[in-house]
Amino acid sequence: YLSSSSVAVKQMILNELIRGISIHDVIEQLYLYPTAQDLLSEEEAAHYLHDHVEAGKLLYQIDHLPVGNALLESLLEQLMTALEEHMVEEEE
Repeated sequence: YLSSSSVAVKQMILNELIRGISIHDVIEQLYLYPTAQDLLSEEEAAHYLHDHVEAGKLLYQIDHLPVGNALLESLLEQLMTALEEHMVEEEE
């Protein structure tokens, strides 16, 4: 995304990002978390759910902004940071 100057390419990448993260989110909520709930504390489960809700809000905002919008760039940075932190937490 960052290395492209083409609006069309950036939009295509954003669409794939939104699609991929959305699919991942649904799979985790339908299969992973119900199974893992027995292993997680109530606090951990609430934390992961909060992460998903926040990511969903960011994805919604990103999906409704045009490529090149300064707010879009900021939201993408926030999303990437949140996803990296979420992945590290899940791996622990």
